[in-house]
Amino acid sequence: MPSEGRRFMSTMRKVFIDGGAGGASPAFWDHAWDAVNLDVELMRMREGLDPVVRLVAERVQPGARVLEAGCGSGRVLAFLRELGCRAVGLDFAVEALSEARRRLGAPPMVAGDVTRLPFRDGSFDCVVSLGVVEHFEEGPRSALQEHRRVMGNGGLLLLSVPRLSPLKRWVDWRRSLFAPGGLYRSWRGLAVRSVKRFGSDPPGRTPRSDLSFYQYEFPHEVIVGALRAAGFAPVTVVPTGISLGLREIGLVRLAFDRLMAARAEGLEEGQVAALPPGRRVRLFAMLRRVFGSEQFSGPLERSMVRLLQLASGHMYFVVARAQHIEREAAAAQA
Repeated sequence: MPSEGRRFMSTMRKVFIDGGAGGASPAFWDHAWDAVNLDVELMRMREGLDPVVRLVAERVQPGARVLEAGCGSGRVLAFLRELGCRAVGLDFAVEALSEARRRLGAPPMVAGDVTRLPFRDGSFDCVVSLGVVEHFEEGPRSALQEHRRVMGNGGLLLLSVPRLSPLKRWVDWRRSLFAPGGLYRSWRGLAVRSVKRFGSDPPGRTPRSDLSFYQYEFPHEVIVGALRAAGFAPVTVVPTGISLGLREIGLVRLAFDRLMAARAEGLEEGQVAALPPGRRVRLFAMLRRVFGSEQFSGPLERSMVRLLQLASGHMYFVVARAQHIEREAAAAQA
């Protein structure tokens, strides 16, 4: 069972960023969330165009007590409350929280650390954690254990983490052949290396002093093992994030940039459908569906989406149930 410090049979990606404290720095996330256009993001979520948030919306129940652990800009928190959830957000980026309160009408948000949640045991029916637990260099165990602690037995965890896809494995193998120490630059300017354990680099393996740890990208068996070790029973682990995953390939990245430029000019899904019929327009709309929102119309597109998700999906979306803990009985005996 995978755990911090243990050497795994499978490799993970360990990703570094230039300078600063990377994913462990509130200042880094204050800056990152400041660039989010909340109006656009909320519109995309309401229309089902964000694949991960769409999967979340399919599983939460109105009236459920939901914690978004790592709420950042508050965009998902606001959407959860629109769905009727009694949702609370927590993040350690204090400036981002302050800005989110100002822009969203002061939804319930708490400053805090996802590895030391300021809530009582069993406070929530569901914990939503999207792109958070991968940013701890010592591994996700502490955060996942806290997620388990604050939800009741049978509670629902909705989690997304970066995935080490077959496409990334191929890219890593090809680039590492020419990379000293196995460290190379990815397309986003991040430095990447393959590792088989969580934790700080041992002596002699520390990357350049100008790099800081950013995140891990997980193979299936590592994230499933981490969930089980924290007291969860994984129900569903599905790949998603086709467009970001395919950007590992340079020519595909250029094609996506052109597609996004067309989107910036106002060619949204509804407007595309209103244009005169023609093969080019239909193809453009299909590409937007498959690569952008990962939706499909008919069996051919369904097969295309599934194949691309398996080969290149950048993220795992995980549904897990909190396994039974006898804490109620133990408390009664005490």
